[in-house]
Amino acid sequence: MSTSTTPDTLSRRVLRYAHAQGTGRSQFPTPAQVAEASGPLPDGAAGAPGSTLPYGTTELLERAAFPAGRVAGADRPAERALLAAFGLQRAELTNPYFEHRALPSVRSLFPVHAFLTGEGPARVLDVHRHALSLIH
Repeated sequence: MSTSTTPDTLSRRVLRYAHAQGTGRSQFPTPAQVAEASGPLPDGAAGAPGSTLPYGTTELLERAAFPAGRVAGADRPAERALLAAFGLQRAELTNPYFEHRALPSVRSLFPVHAFLTGEGPARVLDVHRHALSLIH
């Protein structure tokens, strides 16, 4: 079965959204308004207590030897990996959406959240509080 006849509505929504952002967007009708809204954190994590993430991850990465270097003595490696992969990369204050990340922000049509599981309760990365929030 080809992808053009697949009844996968999520894939169609993704493609429609992507095409509507491009140069030919005037050729597409206005997409249907999506009623559901997602907040900055998944349900059960908003306002939950959390633990502050370590600062100085950028400086640690700058000291790492590329391409296979490791930083000696880095504390809390799982949390630092979350920050490096999913944290804010830079801020462009002249842009209405000034936070730049390596992945879609929580304001996008298809938001991405990063979770840390394993030892202890599951937690979600809250980049605005620079913390890991517990999920109730």
